[in-house]
Amino acid sequence: MKTEEQSDANIRQRRRIRYISILCILLIVGALVFLLYYHFIQPYQSEQATDKYRNIYHSTDDTGTKETSKDTGTNGTPTTIINEKVVSQETKILTSHLTWDELATYNEDICGWITMPNTNIDYPVVQSSDENNSNYYLTHNLDGNEDKNGCLFADYRTQVGDNPKNIVINGHNMKSTGLMFHDLANYNDLAFYQDNPVFTFNTPLEDAQWKIFALIKTNNNKSHGIRFDYFQTDFDTELEFLNFVYQLELRSIYSYPVTVNEDDQILILSTCTYEMNDMRLLVVARKVRDGESTEVDTSKAYQKSEVLYPDAWYDSHSTIRPEETSFEEELEVGNVPWYDGGYHY
Repeated sequence: MKTEEQSDANIRQRRRIRYISILCILLIVGALVFLLYYHFIQPYQSEQATDKYRNIYHSTDDTGTKETSKDTGTNGTPTTIINEKVVSQETKILTSHLTWDELATYNEDICGWITMPNTNIDYPVVQSSDENNSNYYLTHNLDGNEDKNGCLFADYRTQVGDNPKNIVINGHNMKSTGLMFHDLANYNDLAFYQDNPVFTFNTPLEDAQWKIFALIKTNNNKSHGIRFDYFQTDFDTELEFLNFVYQLELRSIYSYPVTVNEDDQILILSTCTYEMNDMRLLVVARKVRDGESTEVDTSKAYQKSEVLYPDAWYDSHSTIRPEETSFEEELEVGNVPWYDGGYHY
């Protein structure tokens, strides 16, 4: 009897082992399918969806309504002097209204297009028309399908069509796929900025290039200190706007040789960074002025010794917290080298 009982027990044990093995295999296969889909298939589908829009945007109209022109040097090549760290990017895309109209037939939420040199960033920018779901494009692609890569989208507080003083564009930092705003992290390297100080952001209202003047790491978590409100769009006075720029400059990791004044328009590119939980990396630029060269003497850029970070930053870093005053106070003592306007205190 014991032998039969032992035999039945052995059979049951082997069955349990077989079931557990099958379950483990199914879990492993499921995990592999999940990884394959989210790291390869979905990014591929996302890029395929985006390529449809790229083909429209970058196409050249036979009538000449859309063209790309470059200023060239005496040898017929684009003016880019890397060894002297002086970079001139006189490329301007003249985007026809026909192009914007065609893009709108596929997605009427498209409000602009951003292209950054030497990165994967060449995307339409959207703004959700659904007032009840302003973050729709955090989890959906241009065709409206669920997609963890999302899209680059203008913050609902900064309506691009109204041509605000400050535009904020959000995008995921997709470390797993390298898509969306992942390559903004390249600007952590000063040398990368020195080779790429200007980028293009066009809208149906105008074509424009933008000079980067600040790189910021700030918190989105209240437990790390007061959150910097970089989403502010409207400013009642010139002084209020200049104080906003002062706060940007105070937080910039680098000092860039780009001036800003009360007549300028600002563009902030925002993505996640991982030095602290729920932290944001901001690349901040101002629009190239009418008649202004896009040349930037990037040899004058340098890393600052005093930067305003979130409160929690100073708990684990031995950096010096700068004194926080105001634009007017700093202007009075001549400590705003970035300002070239006509405001008088």
